[in-house]
Amino acid sequence: MTADVTTDVTVIIAVRDGARYLPEALASVLGQTVPPAEVVVVDDGSTDGSGEVAAACAPGARIVRQEPTGYAAAVNRGVAEAQSPLLAFLDADDRWSPTAIADRLGPIAAGQADVVAGTTQNFLCSDLPEDEAARIRLHERPFRAEVLAAALVRGDAFERVGPLDEGLRTASAIDWMSRARTEHVVFAFVDDLVLHRRIHAANLGRRDQAARNADLLRVVRAHHARAQAR
Repeated sequence: MTADVTTDVTVIIAVRDGARYLPEALASVLGQTVPPAEVVVVDDGSTDGSGEVAAACAPGARIVRQEPTGYAAAVNRGVAEAQSPLLAFLDADDRWSPTAIADRLGPIAAGQADVVAGTTQNFLCSDLPEDEAARIRLHERPFRAEVLAAALVRGDAFERVGPLDEGLRTASAIDWMSRARTEHVVFAFVDDLVLHRRIHAANLGRRDQAARNADLLRVVRAHHARAQAR
């Protein structure tokens, strides 16, 4: 069977101990106006039954289990398992708008881009302590950000850039977007809101801010080094 590159999408969800929010993430994928060709959930060594939750909420999804090796390794495993020419990514604690896939297909279908990103909106989760929630200032409107979870990516472009850096604990997706910019990958943006990003007490970057800062510093330095080399 010949795949239709304009609609044949694999959605990749990497999860570790994300059973609490995973059903909502999967529901947002399964409720798309343009449904994906397949959903691959990579269970990165969960101990809370995330794999079983995924199987129950999305019976047609492919559940891949591996030893706990980190977010980047889980995403890379999902990409390796994907059978569609287009890739989309969603974190297990976030959700998409119902038209997230449809909104990003246009520029790819027209041959105008390798990566198409929509806008993102953060929202506070009710599990945040009141004092902590009060200190967080969110964008009041959706904003444009080069984040993997808001992007639809041609599989051949992902391969050209290479896998996520598994040495980065919290910023591997940011690093991938940075590397894509130096590999002649063509970006396009749409104004449609596609990603709702949950801010909660267990966000990886919030749990280990020191690791986050170290990763970001490494990514920025690498980005500048690539720019200077070019």
